[in-house]
Amino acid sequence: MVVVYFVPEWFFKASITLELIFAAITFAISFYAYKIYKLSQQREHYLFSVGFLLTAASYVIWALLNIFLLSHIDNNLLVLAIEKVNFLKTYTLYTHIILLMVGLSTLIYTTIKTKSKRLFLLINALAILPILASENTVSVFYLTTSILLAYLVIHYINEYQIGRQKKTALVMLGFLFIFFGSLDFTLGSGTALYYALGHILKAIGYILLLASLFIIMYYGKKKNKT
Repeated sequence: MVVVYFVPEWFFKASITLELIFAAITFAISFYAYKIYKLSQQREHYLFSVGFLLTAASYVIWALLNIFLLSHIDNNLLVLAIEKVNFLKTYTLYTHIILLMVGLSTLIYTTIKTKSKRLFLLINALAILPILASENTVSVFYLTTSILLAYLVIHYINEYQIGRQKKTALVMLGFLFIFFGSLDFTLGSGTALYYALGHILKAIGYILLLASLFIIMYYGKKKNKT
């Protein structure tokens, strides 16, 4: 049996709700990023849209995982686990992992100015293959997620230091909160407290990212009027 994570019983319904909210927010981020792309024709916003669309799909799968993998234990915790013989549950978990990894890899590719399909495939391969090859799939998945998010945080810190724009600061803080949410999963995998805290931090992060797009849309429309 592979344990995915433990969930405090009091937080279980809230966690599924939050995961669906994550899906809705990341879809909204994808939608508004695409609208900005249509106005600006900038490659970065198109890739941002694609990356978050894949992330939204991964959160829908994650919400299903919480239902499919549930089994009750006695100390007021719910354990989410996979029995290796259950191919449906295993397929669902790996679908979630691959969608999120490709989504994050797309966001990484967004930060690189060079257009190269080979580079894009290489980033995806480096993100996904170690997870698939590992016997401890979930731990490597959380670790890889944290590494990719750390790169995005560092990139947007550098971007903010160059221009010191409010929208860049929101993107930087958004990814920083999401990083800390994922880091809690990485360092505290298997504990209920980290599971709940990780959800809360990610919620703050995604709201900040959505706010940054609203600012870009607002100033974009204001600029077009003038």
